[in-house]
Amino acid sequence: MKYSGKKILRFAQDDGLMSVLLSLVLVMCLWMALIAPPGLAEDAGKGADITKKCAFKVSEGNKDKFLDGKAGTLWSPKHKDAWIGIKLPKDTRAGWLRVEWMFDPTAYELTEYDDAMSPLRTRTQADMWPNIYSMYELLPETRVIQLKLTAKDQSICRVGVYSAGELPADAQLWNPPVDKADLMVLSTHQDDELVFMGGTIPYYAVALQKPTVIVYMTNCARYRRAEALNALWKMGVRDYPDFINLKDEKVGSIEAGIKLWGGKDKVLSLVVERIRRYKPEVIVAQDLNGEYGHNQHKITARCAKYAIDAAADPSQYPESAQKYGTWQVKKLYHHLYKENTLEMDWETPMEAA
Repeated sequence: MKYSGKKILRFAQDDGLMSVLLSLVLVMCLWMALIAPPGLAEDAGKGADITKKCAFKVSEGNKDKFLDGKAGTLWSPKHKDAWIGIKLPKDTRAGWLRVEWMFDPTAYELTEYDDAMSPLRTRTQADMWPNIYSMYELLPETRVIQLKLTAKDQSICRVGVYSAGELPADAQLWNPPVDKADLMVLSTHQDDELVFMGGTIPYYAVALQKPTVIVYMTNCARYRRAEALNALWKMGVRDYPDFINLKDEKVGSIEAGIKLWGGKDKVLSLVVERIRRYKPEVIVAQDLNGEYGHNQHKITARCAKYAIDAAADPSQYPESAQKYGTWQVKKLYHHLYKENTLEMDWETPMEAA
């Protein structure tokens, strides 16, 4: 291919100008790097899971129990003051520590150290509201972490470490339960809230941004609690639910179920306490006939019905009235209730949260 002399001269001039511009850009980048605070470029990006790059030690037991990625394998030390030590990789700014507990933790000390093993900060359970997916923000200069369990009978499913920056989407950084709810969803088990009332939660809590609390009556074991959290997180809920932790067991009658849960007064007091604590405008609960006849479902539905009046009466369950005050719920919706039916469209997709 042939070029005229005029075109050759023109390209030569452009190349010279580009060289000058590139030189100026390089000088500016170098100058910005010199004056920028340490770690600025790193923090501007997304945090990474650096668990596999960290070194772990334990005072007893097998550390693989919380590093194998399985929720069913547990690090369950036998002694008080058992500990996990974590050394972060060099040249990495610390971001977050994730601890997935078997149950809500009761007592521990979390201490961060710098390169010289000088303590930077110590936190205890009193500094953190209890939840099984606990995320602890770390100081950027942290190089070593020690998690010491100061009470027995605490087990850990998984541990993860993230570098500084924006957390990955699947890293569940929960807000505490809401202080004041517009909507309370009262669910017997960890799945009833989605099977029977699932569309309600993403529509009101996510699409309309209404403060929402999901309250579970029973303890359906660790797997189902984790599944409930994963499902709520996936649909966009970020406020941690409330687990009452009554025993989950198939019962032959409402009376047997109430006895299993400690009696009518105890069950009602627990629901009344949640109503007074979260002060919902509206409650959504299950079918009075238990959807398909499930007796624990029936008890939950009936509790919602009776607890509304009790929560507004200071003479009933005065302990929670003194702690939270009384509260009058404006509306109660039961699943499959035949009167004043409210039908919702769950066929039209919502915009992504």
